[in-house]
Amino acid sequence: MLPRSLSIPGRSLLPRSFQTQVPTVTTTSADFAFAFDIDGVLMHDTTPTPTATEALTLLQTSSVPFILLTNGGGHTEEARVNHLSHHLKHNIHKSQLVQSHTPLSPLSADENLNTVLVVGGESDNCRKVAHGYGFKNVIVPADVLAAYPAVSPFTIDKNPPHAHPLPENVKVDAVMVFNDPRDWALDIQLLIDVVMSDKGRLGTKRRADDDSPHVPLYFSNPDLLWANKYHLPRLGQGGFREAFVGVFRAVRKATGSRVRLTYEIIGKPHEKTYKYAEDVLWKWRQAQGVTEGVRTVYMVGDNPASDIEGANRFKSDRGVEWVSVLVKTGVWREGDNTNGAKSVVENVLEAVKWAVEREKKKAGQM
Repeated sequence: MLPRSLSIPGRSLLPRSFQTQVPTVTTTSADFAFAFDIDGVLMHDTTPTPTATEALTLLQTSSVPFILLTNGGGHTEEARVNHLSHHLKHNIHKSQLVQSHTPLSPLSADENLNTVLVVGGESDNCRKVAHGYGFKNVIVPADVLAAYPAVSPFTIDKNPPHAHPLPENVKVDAVMVFNDPRDWALDIQLLIDVVMSDKGRLGTKRRADDDSPHVPLYFSNPDLLWANKYHLPRLGQGGFREAFVGVFRAVRKATGSRVRLTYEIIGKPHEKTYKYAEDVLWKWRQAQGVTEGVRTVYMVGDNPASDIEGANRFKSDRGVEWVSVLVKTGVWREGDNTNGAKSVVENVLEAVKWAVEREKKKAGQM
């Protein structure tokens, strides 16, 4: 059962004096919703963007549903929404959050995936995320490093405190990159080792003429760049993937291996993530006692290559219109390609206001 504070429209953690300054939305029906990116739209690291709290208040006081759809991750959904709720001064439920790796959670039911290597994130966080999804046997690069320090000769800390004992004769059934890797050298080396292994057995090497498929490999976030407090965009998981692919190709050529690299990428702008997000939005509305769906979802993001492209090309099975809105508070800069964004606005509050005005026009209220 959802907390009462999340099921009562209009309740806010903000002072009453602030709430009274926020206009309300007047629509004929609650038939539109929002999907917000987080980094560069609502937050910069741990700091909210200037209009983020006001934008969410506008929606909350008007009972307009929203979810958060981010290519970030590395924490459990519960931990992430607790962090966001604190900084944004709003009650956000974990059922409103889709992180980069959330759509991988159903794979925990695959009986063929007995042991998974989960890559990325700080400390032991991603192992905890994977266990929370239901994956039973989870190893992380630190486990391999602690067991075999020479696996990554230039990694300084050979015995990280979050390492777990590595079982004997480990067979990796899938590799999942949940979050941005912190040690690219170690993680690239291990990904190459597993891909070029004999059926996922750590420490083995397949024959050079063996062109059978390698173990499944998943990347949860295609973003090459992302926005933080630094004034220029930073490399993201997409950058790590490009580095891995480049090194793999060089190793494959040098060793004469015939293994063909295949992998699946989820996260924005990929269809699987948008489909999953739409399902999450539907379930969230149902949990709030709303049986009707929505006709329009406004995707508000800062990255034309992920947020905007994904919303523009997604074809909803429910016939929902996804409308892309680009904000200027993230990676996008004046003069950059907008990738066909339906609107380009200063910040997230302006995005909400633009969408509301559009809905009023559609409803004939203007």
